Amino acid sequence: MIRRKPTCLDVAFSTFGNDQVVPELVARLLDTNGVPFRDGLPYQHNLLAVRRVLDSQDSGIWSDNIYNAWLAALRSLSSPTTDPKYPQAMRTRAWGMKNLNTQLASWTELRHDTLLYAKQSYAEPLTCGYPAGFVEPRPEFWQRMRGLAEAATRAIMAAPFSGSVTVPSRDPSWPFPVSFDLQTTRDNQLSFLSAFSSSMAMLQDMAEKELAQQPFSPSEVDALKNIVEKSTTYTGFRRWNGWYPALFYTNSLGGWRADQKSGCDVWDPLVADVHTDLPDQVVGDPGAVIHEATGNVHLMLMAVDNGPDRVVYAGPVLSHYEFEVPGVNRLSDTNWQSNLNATPSPTPPDWTRSYLVPGGFVMPPGYP
Repeated sequence: MIRRKPTCLDVAFSTFGNDQVVPELVARLLDTNGVPFRDGLPYQHNLLAVRRVLDSQDSGIWSDNIYNAWLAALRSLSSPTTDPKYPQAMRTRAWGMKNLNTQLASWTELRHDTLLYAKQSYAEPLTCGYPAGFVEPRPEFWQRMRGLAEAATRAIMAAPFSGSVTVPSRDPSWPFPVSFDLQTTRDNQLSFLSAFSSSMAMLQDMAEKELAQQPFSPSEVDALKNIVEKSTTYTGFRRWNGWYPALFYTNSLGGWRADQKSGCDVWDPLVADVHTDLPDQVVGDPGAVIHEATGNVHLMLMAVDNGPDRVVYAGPVLSHYEFEVPGVNRLSDTNWQSNLNATPSPTPPDWTRSYLVPGGFVMPPGYP
């Protein structure tokens, strides 16, 4: 069997243990007119073998390093949510496909070798408050995210930090080289991870309360109102002083300015070339490079029936793409970002059709 091209759906089933993707995999296995060297080939035994190997691993491997801890958090999203204790929306296949998209988008970021981050958030220019909030009730996921922070903490504490390093500035408003004291940087990283872990613990507690249909405490209600901006007096500019912007680690250049963007407000789609299919004249394969990418943030609307509550919530979710580039050509992040801004824009994956409403994206003013 000559199957020269893997796909992110292979990763979803074998590595993340996601059964929601089985219909898509079966369709590709049977599609003899699909993508050459990928579809119409009986490789299901290979996927199952990889999955069994991963499922049989000792639980300790999922916390012994940052990479595995990240994968463990994504694996936890594959557990079923069909029990009546979950909101009706979470019991649908569309929700499963939404979670698949989230897993693959986060995995793309992991492959891109970046810090864990999400996409931009928006706050109204006027004082506003959130009348209510909802945490996706997946306690194991939030617990795993806390474990990821703890794994990173252990790795940083074990690494030797001494002296200083000077690097080119990545801030366009500061074109000069920047020096960092490594001990100070280490302390800042540990402080950040401690706060990140505390936020994950808070979300885990809130998720457990939702499944038990218990009310939030006053401090938890305030936390949902202070996600991006603290609910205080209107100041005339964005302050990014909620707990969500604090989940983005940045190296400070020495002070906060009101005109700077927070890490959560940076438009930063990325692309990673994950597999190279070299041209082979013997089998007639022209070759290609398979890419995984993240794109513009999507806005999700979700109707929740949780105990006596009947509420519609709105919030941002990740986007993910998989595509081939002919030959041995690789896209950079800049190339991919240009493609996103082009007309027509890249097409979302087939598995998003059950929940993603087709539509264009208009770049907000002030963004590249």
